[in-house]
Amino acid sequence: MKKLGLLLALISIGFNSCRESKPASKATVEKPAAYELESLAVNGDTLHYLDVGKGEPIIFVHGSIGDYRAWETQIDTFATKYRVIAYSRRYAWPNAKPLSDTLDYSAGQHAKDLTKLIKTLNLGQVYLVGHSYGGYTVLKTAIDHPELVKSMVLGEPPAAPLIAGSKEGDSLLNDFQNNVLKPAGEFFSEQQKDSAVATFVAGVMGSQEVYGAVPSEVRKRWLMNTTESEGGLLTDSWTPVTTDEVKQLQIPTLLITGEFSPRFFGKIVDTLVALLPKNELKLLPKASHGLQTENPKEFNTMVLNFLDKN
Repeated sequence: MKKLGLLLALISIGFNSCRESKPASKATVEKPAAYELESLAVNGDTLHYLDVGKGEPIIFVHGSIGDYRAWETQIDTFATKYRVIAYSRRYAWPNAKPLSDTLDYSAGQHAKDLTKLIKTLNLGQVYLVGHSYGGYTVLKTAIDHPELVKSMVLGEPPAAPLIAGSKEGDSLLNDFQNNVLKPAGEFFSEQQKDSAVATFVAGVMGSQEVYGAVPSEVRKRWLMNTTESEGGLLTDSWTPVTTDEVKQLQIPTLLITGEFSPRFFGKIVDTLVALLPKNELKLLPKASHGLQTENPKEFNTMVLNFLDKN
C-alpha cells in the first residue's frame, strides 16, 4: 500500500509555465499579472489563492511539485467568462510546508481541503479542472461530494488503484516503481532534491531531456514544491478509489491526455473512459504530461468548449 501511495504522490508533477511573474508587493509573495493573492483558513492550514473574474465559479487544481502558478496560461482566458479560483494545495508554495511522518499528504486530504474551500467561499456548485495529482484530488472530491460539482475536467489523474490488479496495470506500476520511484526516493533520502525531481520529470514526461531543457525559473519552482513528494516517502499516502465509486458518478467529465504522454497515464485514462457514465475524451496534440503548459491554447479551447455544453 505504501509504495502505491508514494507512486500517486510523486508522479504528479505540476508543470508550471515559464512566463515570468510580476514582482510582488511583498518579498515573500509572487503574483502573476496584477492579481492579489488571497488566503483562507482551511482544515487547520492556510491556503493561498487567486480569485479573478466574474460568473460561475471554476476552480483549477494543480499537480504535485507545483502551485497555483501552474495555471498562469489559463487565468486570463477563463476570467473573461468565469470566476476563476486557482489555489495552492496544502504543502505547496507559498503555504506552510511542514515535513513530518505524522501528516497526511494524500489526495484524500486534498479533497477534504477542496471541499472546505468550496463551502467556505459559499461557491455552491462549481466547475473543477485538475491536472495530474490535482486531477486525482478532483476525482476524489467528486466521489465524496458530487453535489458540489457541476462538471469536471481531469488531466491525466494518477488514479493508480483503478489499474492495479490488471496485467498491464501491474506491469506499468512495477515499471515506474523500479525505474523512477525507487531511484528518485534514494535521491530524496540523500537530500539530492535536484536529482530526485529530474528523475520524476523524466518518468512522467517520458523523456530524459525535459529537466535540463526548461528555463531555470521552472526548475526553481519545482524545487520549491517538493514537500508533498518527500512527505509521501515518510507516510502511507495512498487514497483508495474503486471502480464502483467511479461508475456511480453522474457528473459530466472531460478527460484530457497528451499525445506523447507515457502509457501509464493512458492506461488510467482509458479505464476512466470505460467507467465514467458521462465522459468525453480529448487528445491534446503536441503535449506530454505537462498538458496545459505545453499546449495552453488548444487546452483552453478544449475546456471552454466542454464547459459551454456542461
